[in-house]
Amino acid sequence: DYYLQDVFNGLCLDGRLGTGNVTLQTCGSDGTHQIWLEANNDPTSSSLTDQFNGWQLDGREGTGNVTVQKPDSDGAHELWYAS
Repeated sequence: DYYLQDVFNGLCLDGRLGTGNVTLQTCGSDGTHQIWLEANNDPTSSSLTDQFNGWQLDGREGTGNVTVQKPDSDGAHELWYAS
């Protein structure tokens, strides 16, 4: 379990249900949606799950399209890797 904290501004990734719901907030301001669980799906990628609601960080093409969705909502946009 850990926070995903932006190195530049020190803010934490905060996940909420619904479209356009992933924002940056002061770390600890809402601990329920800022704690993420990492699950290694294969040697190169992981899914990131909001501990509070069990939904996964989901990335879509376009502006402002990072959300949290039910696990495996489409099987393609929930996997992440660090580069």
